Amino acid sequence: MSAPRIRSILVGVEVEKRDGPDTVLATAVGLAGALDADLHVFHAVESGPFDPPLLPSLSEEMAVADRALAVHLEEQVAADTPLASRRVGVGRPDRVLAERAAEVGADLLVLGPHRGHLAGAALGTTTDRLLRTTPVPCWIARGELELPLRSLAVATDFSDESRPALDLALALADRLGGAADAAGAS
Repeated sequence: MSAPRIRSILVGVEVEKRDGPDTVLATAVGLAGALDADLHVFHAVESGPFDPPLLPSLSEEMAVADRALAVHLEEQVAADTPLASRRVGVGRPDRVLAERAAEVGADLLVLGPHRGHLAGAALGTTTDRLLRTTPVPCWIARGELELPLRSLAVATDFSDESRPALDLALALADRLGGAADAAGAS
């Protein structure tokens, strides 16, 4: 069996102002570059009751979100970084991210653990739902990506169903610099 190859990466991003870099986006950019994969960027505009309310029309709200995403990418990503796509979608974030992952044939979904005051401490609702429901492997970016990797964790029960996750983790470890550790784990 050949090692799985990551050809397409989808990253879910938030576009609110922040101090410092967007580590989730930076991780996706780093992984796409290291793995020679297409990078797709997606921002979800949640549907439902809002405080403050949505702008008078959904199309106007989507246009505002698209402009905010463009500005966010200009601030956070080098101009020469190739993006395969940039899209804004409306709906429950886990659902529209899963739909977009299917559309672009994502082999890897890069997400953050949580935004706001719990950043790094807990999984947010969107990430938790995606981990439980999407067939696409997920990379949870908890901090700055440092290559080559020194460690990579994968949850497995060593069943036949979980073997693809372990195979992918070992392939990523090999491609991203952890080959010596990966060889010892098999």
